[in-house]
Amino acid sequence: MRCNRFFLATLGIAILFGCGKPKDSVPTEWLYQAKVGAFMHFLPNENNFHLVDSFDVNYLANQLKEAGVGYFVLTLGQNSGYFNAPNPTYDAIAGYEAGQKTSTRDLPMEMAQALKERGISMMLYLPSQTPNRDLQSVVNFGFPHDEINTDRQITPQGAANWAKVIAWWSAHYGTLVRGWWFDGSYSWCQFHDSIAKAYADAAKSGNPTSIVAFNPGVRPECQRNAATEDYTAGEANDFLSMQAHGRYTDNLQTHVLTYLGSNWGARDCRIPFEQIEPWLTAFTDSGGVVTFDVGANYNLQEGPIGSLSSSQLEQLKQITHSVRRSTSPEQ
Repeated sequence: MRCNRFFLATLGIAILFGCGKPKDSVPTEWLYQAKVGAFMHFLPNENNFHLVDSFDVNYLANQLKEAGVGYFVLTLGQNSGYFNAPNPTYDAIAGYEAGQKTSTRDLPMEMAQALKERGISMMLYLPSQTPNRDLQSVVNFGFPHDEINTDRQITPQGAANWAKVIAWWSAHYGTLVRGWWFDGSYSWCQFHDSIAKAYADAAKSGNPTSIVAFNPGVRPECQRNAATEDYTAGEANDFLSMQAHGRYTDNLQTHVLTYLGSNWGARDCRIPFEQIEPWLTAFTDSGGVVTFDVGANYNLQEGPIGSLSSSQLEQLKQITHSVRRSTSPEQ
């Protein structure tokens, strides 16, 4: 009995200080177990909006399964004003007809269903405000509109309207979407905790167990940016200099988002795997999670729309194999 009491007391101290949280109480447990994910900037604009209809969901889903990633992050849209998905709330506030700027094809829904069949989780990307090159949207949502194509101050009215858009997507996709990565959550845009809470509440309204991160911009190390975050946004260009000092950073799952190619959305491989592997092993063994941006194919002559390049697919396979080998219970 004395040993049991000592064990229980020790366990209680560990839980109190966050060192032994039960798995069921940790919303990021699935992310931690996944270790590695892929991220894709598939960004429609006025010239390629039609390619949303040509995106080969099953081909990409099979590639991701072959790559061995645990989750996939897809952009809903970014700066152009065009989106990969329908959203009647956005249409109504921005003043557009369905299909004019939001896709009539529900690409994220199809992608999420295809990934679920293959045991891969789905996450979504959104900026923290309306598309900065769509002046009509900026004005109608209630953001400052003295300049075009720039990051703006996030106003209370603009944030409240944007939260309604997020909430529609969250309700629409429900538990098929397990997480969100919000870009442009910058201090110079007046992003703060009340805005983060509104966005987090909206993102979790359709799936209370989903997780969120708010990107403060490129930083030399992982850090918390909002009280309502679940994992670090971790945007990194020089990711080999990033370190994980444990699974948690300020009580958030430690996470880095970087790119495999020469830039975001590029389809080449900028760093040989032999240089990535030591860093990758150290980072994931310390409890960190890594998301690698990969390039989408926009040219049907080069393969299915939305597919990965062969070089990036092979490097992802090397990455996931290395992580599984490093974290194998037999090791």
